[in-house]
Amino acid sequence: MDGGEDGWQLSTFPQVETAASRLGRQEGIAAAGPRYFLPVEIAKKIGALEFDFEAGYYVAGHGPRERTLGFVVGRPVSARLELDAEIYDDRPYASAPHSTTLDLGGRYKLAQV
Repeated sequence: MDGGEDGWQLSTFPQVETAASRLGRQEGIAAAGPRYFLPVEIAKKIGALEFDFEAGYYVAGHGPRERTLGFVVGRPVSARLELDAEIYDDRPYASAPHSTTLDLGGRYKLAQV
């Protein structure tokens, strides 16, 4: 759903995570695949700030059930540079670890199109 530049925007982008190598599974750093990820993203621009919320869930497949939540706020500081802050939470259900991160960054447009 696209409400235009200043309207509400809603999207989803289903993903398939393929099987990991046997060595990765034996070392405990990867899960057998496939896993299916279904995220939903909602975005809205309010004034100079751009807000984005994402929630996703790994549905039936190999590996642990897992949910993700993310919230990003960004602001253009020039025609080419945008600064962003994100809080991201990833919680597998039957295994550890649970992690919440704060990420700071930016996007720079190399060329104006």
